[in-house]
Amino acid sequence: MMEIALGTMGSRREAWDSPSYWSIGLPALILAALVCGFFARRRQALVGYAPFLGQLLAMVARAGTDNLLPVGVIFMGIIGLSGVAAAFVGAFLGKRALR
Repeated sequence: MMEIALGTMGSRREAWDSPSYWSIGLPALILAALVCGFFARRRQALVGYAPFLGQLLAMVARAGTDNLLPVGVIFMGIIGLSGVAAAFVGAFLGKRALR
């Protein structure tokens, strides 16, 4: 959803080409990973990457695949680490709050 909204709003082929991605999109993905980690409380690495995987799939569906797809996967894996960290924080908070 974020990929489509920001890509359309910024008139860009991919959302991360838009300046709004770094100020709106990335924090939204990190927040989504935090919330997912709060409720899942297990497998934080998978839960943390889930919003970023969703963005990657939406990007491929919207923009198609080309020879830069491997670079996009690597880039998504790197920035997805922020989601993994947020999922670990969310799981910690979830364990404390929902004892």
